[in-house]
Amino acid sequence: MNSLMVDINSSRLTKDKDFQVAADFKSSVRCIKRQDWNGAIGYLTQALAIDPSWDLPYLYRGFAHTGKGDYDRAVADYTQALRINPTLAEAYTNRGAAYYYKGDYDRAITDHTCALRINPNNAHAYANRGASYNEKGDYDRAVADLNLALRINPHDAEVYINRGVAYNNKKDHDRAVADYTQALRINPTLAEAYTNRGASYYYRGDYDLAIADHTQALRINPIFAEAYHNRGNAYNNKKDYDQAIADCTRALRINPGFAQAYNSRGSAYNNKKDYDRAIADYTQALRINPGFAQAYNNRGNAYNNKEDYDQAIADCTRALRINPSYKEAYVNRGNAYYYKGDYDRAIVEFTQALYINPTFVEAYTNCGNVYYYKGDYDRAIAEFTKALRINPNSAFVYNNRGNAYKEKGDYVNAIADCTEAIRLDPNCANSYKHRGFSYMQTGEYAKARADLEKALQLKHEYAGTRADIEALLQKVIALQSADSGIRDGL
Repeated sequence: MNSLMVDINSSRLTKDKDFQVAADFKSSVRCIKRQDWNGAIGYLTQALAIDPSWDLPYLYRGFAHTGKGDYDRAVADYTQALRINPTLAEAYTNRGAAYYYKGDYDRAITDHTCALRINPNNAHAYANRGASYNEKGDYDRAVADLNLALRINPHDAEVYINRGVAYNNKKDHDRAVADYTQALRINPTLAEAYTNRGASYYYRGDYDLAIADHTQALRINPIFAEAYHNRGNAYNNKKDYDQAIADCTRALRINPGFAQAYNSRGSAYNNKKDYDRAIADYTQALRINPGFAQAYNNRGNAYNNKEDYDQAIADCTRALRINPSYKEAYVNRGNAYYYKGDYDRAIVEFTQALYINPTFVEAYTNCGNVYYYKGDYDRAIAEFTKALRINPNSAFVYNNRGNAYKEKGDYVNAIADCTEAIRLDPNCANSYKHRGFSYMQTGEYAKARADLEKALQLKHEYAGTRADIEALLQKVIALQSADSGIRDGL
């Protein structure tokens, strides 16, 4: 949000005013400059007791009330200033700002529009109206207003920050980064610009750059809870879960009511497979904000991981009551039904997620997995193929489709898919296992043996996988030996 507008050229403003009124007004201006809001209010109230017909003390007192966070009184003072002087553009702009801080974005927009009718070159009004559109999710109008503000004043760093926020919300992260960078050229000490740019880098997947920016924000402002939280999220995505937990904990020391930090720390604990601590953090986030759909969904996921599927279903259902378009909650609830063996209900959930977002790769993949376990390999392959059209770089999906081809006895396609999975992820043990089995079935025992030996060298997610591979390898060795004996006999 851009700064409020007042004219502090008090010598001009107090010309021809009563001596005491003028003295009180000048004293209030000095208080405002040093952010002594109570002092300013006191002087302005004295001035208005003598001359209640003067618009500017109401404007300035509204400004002081805004500085104190008393937005209702600020609105009342700006309204009185406008009753006295309906052409006082600054009063519209400042009242619009007070409405913005109250979360009343429609009234804020109306007031800034009135200010612009009076003064079409009011950069503050364009900037503040743009910020209000941002909050309403109307990012195109936000950008348009912020562009106009920058044409009038191209050196306002905060406007670049606000336009960066709009671009970030539009998922145009490159333009967001450019705007935050421009804000930092104007003012290199803006911690907010660093942490916002860090967030854009995060959404671009540039986690190291994100961490660097959040770290710089913390050098400028060591008690910036949001910067610790955002840096923690970047560490989480880099799989440095301990550092993620440490940063979220720092954020919570600064702001114990930071629900999102509890949610993010819970995700780091969940990724560490410390599900009880994850659930505790999600629960605390929900105590702070009972309408936090993401925390319900994430807690449901943790319950899934603890194999408490009924509780997972209950939490995902709560998330969906809050946000009926929450596709991830449908997928998590579908996963719970899948783990309970209720495949048909799982498919209904995944299908609902796809109705909300037809390009949701995870929903297609999970549908494919359910059809696989139902023994419907053709449908499984069809779902995996849809997922790969959207994301052709998923080793996991190529592996799963290869496995479905293998179960159908289509070993040529199984080998092709597992080969692609290995190209994308050379440490995918299951792909070596499935390809090794397929090579065995096509009589290519040397290749089968090489794949299974490689699979044994890699990490396995499930405890029984290694034993399965060892048994399969012994079978291949026996077949290879028998085949060699037959060849020697010939």
